[in-house]
Amino acid sequence: MSGFEYSALEATGRETRGVIEADTERHARSLLRERGLAPLTVESIRAAAVQSGRRERFSRPGLSRKGLALVTRQFATLVRAGLTIEEGLNVLIEQTESAGARTLSRQCGRACSKANPCRTVWPSFPTRSRRSTAP
Repeated sequence: MSGFEYSALEATGRETRGVIEADTERHARSLLRERGLAPLTVESIRAAAVQSGRRERFSRPGLSRKGLALVTRQFATLVRAGLTIEEGLNVLIEQTESAGARTLSRQCGRACSKANPCRTVWPSFPTRSRRSTAP
């Protein structure tokens, strides 16, 4: 499955934006309609990164350093509470309001679910500062 950024109209006429995971753009539009939304635009996250000139691996839409710190603290709390890494990432995806945090959690979850040890996956998600790295 891939991630898609979307812009859609709610039944009230209010425009909403977000990220949805689907197999294809057509499937993403179908899922949005099932949620009662009228899709205006649906675009692959990868295509959006290329179109905006961002390199894909650095694209974290709307995720500031402060947002990244918050998501990291939330994730650490979930893992300390006894959730597995995969469960913790799924909770973040479901409950985080930030589209950038959801995208980062999905990307990390997909990479970790491919039977790669997380210590080898983490360095592939660059940060603005390389002061801290996974052990």
